[in-house]
Amino acid sequence: MWLKWKAAQVIGRQVEIRELLKKKRGPQATIWTYHSNATYPVMYYQNSLEQSGLSKYADVIGIEVEPEGKPRLYTYYWRNNAAEFQMLKAQAAEREKVVWGLFYSTFLHDYTWNSILSWALGIKQWWPVHDPNAEVAWKPMVAWETRHEELLARWTPAANIGVVYSDLTHNHHPLNAGSSEHAFAYVNFCNALTDSHIVYRVVLDRDLDAGRLDRLDTLVLPHVALMTDSAAETVRKFVQNGGTVIATGETSYYRETSRHRDDFALADVFGVRSENYLPSGKCDVDLTQWPGFAGSRAVGQMTYLKDWCEVKVTDPKAELWASLTDSRGKKHPAVVARAAGKGRCIYFAFRPEMMYATQHLSFGAPLIEPGSPWEDKRDSTARALIAHAVLSAARPIVQVDNITRGIFVDAHRQRSSDVDNTIVTLANFLGAELTTGDVPRNLDPVFPEVAPRLPQPANPSPSASEHRKPRRSIWSARITRTPRD
Repeated sequence: MWLKWKAAQVIGRQVEIRELLKKKRGPQATIWTYHSNATYPVMYYQNSLEQSGLSKYADVIGIEVEPEGKPRLYTYYWRNNAAEFQMLKAQAAEREKVVWGLFYSTFLHDYTWNSILSWALGIKQWWPVHDPNAEVAWKPMVAWETRHEELLARWTPAANIGVVYSDLTHNHHPLNAGSSEHAFAYVNFCNALTDSHIVYRVVLDRDLDAGRLDRLDTLVLPHVALMTDSAAETVRKFVQNGGTVIATGETSYYRETSRHRDDFALADVFGVRSENYLPSGKCDVDLTQWPGFAGSRAVGQMTYLKDWCEVKVTDPKAELWASLTDSRGKKHPAVVARAAGKGRCIYFAFRPEMMYATQHLSFGAPLIEPGSPWEDKRDSTARALIAHAVLSAARPIVQVDNITRGIFVDAHRQRSSDVDNTIVTLANFLGAELTTGDVPRNLDPVFPEVAPRLPQPANPSPSASEHRKPRRSIWSARITRTPRD
């Protein structure tokens, strides 16, 4: 409780400073703030900064992204950086000002790499230039950004799929508070969507509490263990009104006070009752019952090694899509799907996102180090499970075909007095795709030609949107419908 009191005092003081500056400088005065490594626990425990609090006192919000390791390998950890920046856009959703990101470019190529990532995400860059010899790298990027400033301005996320990042769970989980576990799981889930080319946006605790789920068809709750009653009611109404909820693990089991409930707050939505929590243990997950999944892939089972919930199905009409066999040979429900109101829910008793793991802030998997061996810990079946669940729920705003991992896709709405665009960005990060083995000692990524690496390199697909006529392209990026206001 003291930590929450301290955080409230910090925000209160910042609001006082904001009001004072507005009074002294006029209502047009702009208040800037930024957050260093937004998902790093020390930012809360040392500085009392919360994701949901920044927009309460700042007009312009930024974050500093700084991958772990020496040197900082922005190129290899671009997915993690993208997940943090998606959170930044959620923080700034209440403000109409620009959002910005700060990189510490370790190598000359970082200026190009990081610029492309920020432009693809619709954020501006804060340009720290330390090396006097780096002008050849950063100057062309600044010039391009300046020339295209209008194109890059006034972007808001167009995605109809929302992924919740929970300050409450990150900072106050009774078993994991102070660790990076929640951030690690969040980044893993986002990376699985990124590698499946599923466009998403981030939802925060404050959005759940305030009932702000506008323009969403699917809401993903990756182990959002701490949840207020009002947030649970927001989720319940979302499903009743036709939305789809995908939840994993202990979602809604704890109150905002960190005390557990007798059952999930969303037990009536999930169609299950919580019986027990198992912190670890090797399990086998049987996927052969999953409609349209096992039959479309040469996969019938996956091994799971992390925590899971023992649950009992309470809705006789619920569908059991997967079962889990524990180390004693006992079977349990693993994935339960059911209709709820006008919507539906897919509940995972385990956490597939924990099996699609890359290191995040020194947590969860080995660091990538140039010249050293590296093992790819990402379970492709876990990624496919996540993608299949999300895609079975609702049609994404943007659908991309004939594409390969290493191409980043995002979509935004750009609106002003005379502009109403839907912008789809595709960025080529194939030059830093790693596989199990030795990491190259000399990091010199390139932007290789995409076509030879596509699933159907000799069969280009038509690309179309609502605003342009179809044309021939190496892939197809289709705007399936206009984003809702």
